[in-house]
Amino acid sequence: MSITQGGKANKAGKAAEDQIAGYLTAYGYQELSNKERAALNKDIGVGDDPAQALSCYGDKVFVQQVRGYETLYGRRHAHDFLAYNATTLPDGLVIEMKWQTSGGSVDEKLPFVVGSFKAMPVTTAMLIIDGGGIRPCAIEWAIAQNDSKFIAFGTIGDFSRWIRKN
Repeated sequence: MSITQGGKANKAGKAAEDQIAGYLTAYGYQELSNKERAALNKDIGVGDDPAQALSCYGDKVFVQQVRGYETLYGRRHAHDFLAYNATTLPDGLVIEMKWQTSGGSVDEKLPFVVGSFKAMPVTTAMLIIDGGGIRPCAIEWAIAQNDSKFIAFGTIGDFSRWIRKN
């Protein structure tokens, strides 16, 4: 049985998320267990601050696939990562990974992701774009949107260098 195109994309995206989790762990962040993640998702209600809820679990922690902030459409989104560092990221860090190895529609979704991030009440939201299949002009556009609330990186390596300092 062969793997569908969507199955391959999901597998590649999961591998990229595993790399991000590995960097967070390597630089001292503790990952919440599945049980803790379930409790956190249950505790976060509409209007609650997910980063504030995460801070109850430690001074330098992260969680994957946590119910987070609202998108531009007013719907709660399950973020790839939510990180908290009492010293450098006291308001939390939302991380989304967009991985695409061949041409497709990911680059067309970037304005929605960036707009949703900029509307969130957190200090920092981060978009990591990698895989080699996203149009270079889309990556350049996303990086040009960087400001005090939003950071876009064109590679996982760029993220690794940033998180080492944070």
